[in-house]
Amino acid sequence: MITKSFKWHPQPSSIRKSTVAAKNAGIRGANVLDCFCGGGSHAVASILAGAKMFTGTDIEDYSFCLRKDIARYNAEYTFFGEKAVSFEWGVPASESINNHDYDVLFIDPPNPTQIVGGATKSVIRDTGLSGSKLTKFWKGRLSPDNWINKRDETVMNVKGIIDVALAGNHRVLCNCFTVKSNGFSYFDQFKDEYTLTQLFESYHEVFLK
Repeated sequence: MITKSFKWHPQPSSIRKSTVAAKNAGIRGANVLDCFCGGGSHAVASILAGAKMFTGTDIEDYSFCLRKDIARYNAEYTFFGEKAVSFEWGVPASESINNHDYDVLFIDPPNPTQIVGGATKSVIRDTGLSGSKLTKFWKGRLSPDNWINKRDETVMNVKGIIDVALAGNHRVLCNCFTVKSNGFSYFDQFKDEYTLTQLFESYHEVFLK
């Protein structure tokens, strides 16, 4: 039996980190898009930071991984009768950023080097799966078009998404994380091409140089 299902996601985002980052970025009243929305952590962070609307899209159908907080926020927060939070599944990121109206792109990009970054004690406790078993669970389930674990292709595609958003005068907030097991760093990949302003820990706002 699956319990606390958001922990089944191969790359869950930290609500604590993303909420502080969103608040520090000052996104109150904004329409926020996350084209790698996964389990919806950025949805919760965006609403807590005062965003007007949040749209989450993903190439996968992660509906069973959504955080349980989402239903409560949709019940409590509306904008002229519209749901404050909405999700669309099976949507490539490259389509998402061209087909939605948004002020802020808020992303935790796919891990280029591995499917699962390891399992914490709580993930093992609540899913019964170690990091290797969770990797095996997802390995045969991810879409061929998913950018997770595609190495240089992942990084190139993520940069392309950021470039399109910035060219459209949208703000970009990004988790420029480091993979501890192998040293890969989005910050290092981005620092020569973009100006990065730290919001909180690994989260940065991205600007064209």
